[in-house]
This record gives sequence, C-alpha cells and structure tokens, in this order.
Amino acid sequence: MSASEKERNGEIFETLKQDREEIESNLGTELVWQRLPEKQACRIKWPKPIDGRITELTGEQQTELIEWRVDAMDTFQDVLEPRVTELS
Repeated sequence: MSASEKERNGEIFETLKQDREEIESNLGTELVWQRLPEKQACRIKWPKPIDGRITELTGEQQTELIEWRVDAMDTFQDVLEPRVTELS
C-alpha cells in the first residue's frame, strides 16, 4: 500500500502538532496550525501583526519586517527541520 504525498504531509503535520506546546515554547510564540484538507499541503504559520496594510508601511517599517522575517525563518528552521528530517 502506498500513501500519496497529501496523506504523508498530513501525517507529518499531525505528528508535529502533537508536539505543538514544545515547538511553540522553543519558538517563544504561538503558531497557526492549518491542516488544509482540500489541499495537498498543510501550513504552520508564524504570524506577525503589523499596523495597517503592508503597502502602507514606511520604508523603515518594511525593513524591520523583512529583518524580523529572516530571523524568524532561521529560528523556525532550527526548531522544525530536525523534527521533519526525523520523520522523513
């Protein structure tokens, strides 16, 4: 019996979600966990509230947001990549 990528993605998502508290604790933030059953992929988001629309931010605010996102992506990868690799 073979599993589709959609099924495997769902299995990985659910396994990660079981460790939600620890993952969020390691990141120091709450994440948004979206199973997306109608899609092939699942989503784990690290939201960042901003004042207004992104197109309305000043150049300095946009730069700060980009710097935050780069740092967040590095941290996100450091916390999640070992877990995903272990599941693959």
